[in-house]
Amino acid sequence: MRNPRTIITLLCFFILGACTEEPSITVETSSLKLSFTTNFDGEPIVMNEKEYMYNGNPIRFSKVNFYLSDLTLGGKEIIDITFLDLTETHTSEQAAEEGTVLNFSKIPVGAYNSLELGIGVPADLNRTKPNEYSTSHPLGSDNSGQYWEAWNSYIFVKIEGQYDSNNDGFDADDVAFAYHIGQDEFYQKLSNKFNLDLNLIAGEPTEVELRLDIKGLFTNNNGDLLELEAHDPSNQMDAMRLIMDNFKTALIYRF
Repeated sequence: MRNPRTIITLLCFFILGACTEEPSITVETSSLKLSFTTNFDGEPIVMNEKEYMYNGNPIRFSKVNFYLSDLTLGGKEIIDITFLDLTETHTSEQAAEEGTVLNFSKIPVGAYNSLELGIGVPADLNRTKPNEYSTSHPLGSDNSGQYWEAWNSYIFVKIEGQYDSNNDGFDADDVAFAYHIGQDEFYQKLSNKFNLDLNLIAGEPTEVELRLDIKGLFTNNNGDLLELEAHDPSNQMDAMRLIMDNFKTALIYRF
């Protein structure tokens, strides 16, 4: 029979070994603020109020919103999908300068050299429907107005407004335009676009602005703007393709 003292000693070693934990590694983090603003030819858009010149005539905007997805920083995903309604934030000059803000509080410190994102809803998520989510989810029933059964698709982008084509003041004769863009083929992934030189430091919040120029979205390769006088809600495929493709150049960032 083994010595009882030996058995007790071995048990103590086993118990101490089981209770010993690996030392935890503390990862320092920082906070990142991403603000999304929209403008027309460099001027902040104030919904339903501020006027801009479009082919020599006044234009104003009443709605700008879109889905933002697959947002990665330095190859690390920080958000899978969210809904940005700039209509709600661009209500005054000051509010338009601030924009729609996303705050991230636990980003590991370090250098980041890339920011990638998608405009719209990726195909796998676009096959789902609002009733498959909680009401408050970006794809849930609170945003059911962003889903169109006829397309079996979410509406990725909405841009609406009025165009005073005869330059006689905004009235019932204005062109009411509405670009609602959805379906898988129009999903726009912006990869290798934002070449950052971003260094996140613990205790030092960092701000990055992503600025969307609506004039840039509406401009074709020849430098001509969409002909809003010929706006046809039932025939928008070419305009939808132009707008989504232009996100590559019309969405820029600044620190």
